[in-house]
Amino acid sequence: MKTAIKVSAILIALLAGFFANTFFAKPDNTAFVPSADNACFLSSSPCVQDQVTMTLSQDSPHALTPITLTVNWPSSQSSTLNLSLSGLEMNMGNPMFKLKQIKNGEYQGTIVLPACTLNSMTWLGKLTDGTHTVYPAIRTTR
Repeated sequence: MKTAIKVSAILIALLAGFFANTFFAKPDNTAFVPSADNACFLSSSPCVQDQVTMTLSQDSPHALTPITLTVNWPSSQSSTLNLSLSGLEMNMGNPMFKLKQIKNGEYQGTIVLPACTLNSMTWLGKLTDGTHTVYPAIRTTR
């Protein structure tokens, strides 16, 4: 009988710990989630968002093919920018890339996006200098 009580107490404690975050955590209403509506779609033509200009080396990037992203961010004092991407149509993880400063206010990096089973894929991004964030998007085709 004592063993059954101990096992029950352990199971209750485990379940309480598992669900505690659900009951006690406050939702973060300040978190911004990028969407296709507020994204700056990248191509070889400059796309400007919050005084940050972003340009790809080609208009229609393909999966597994290196492309160059050039960013002109005059107000940034950072030596690197961090880009994280997430798929809109399909969850394919969150590829991350680092863009290095090539001259004052100008950054560049090579991006290779994962292959997808769909004919086209939209990648929504967060590009940050550590202080400010802009939201690029890349549309790839097969």
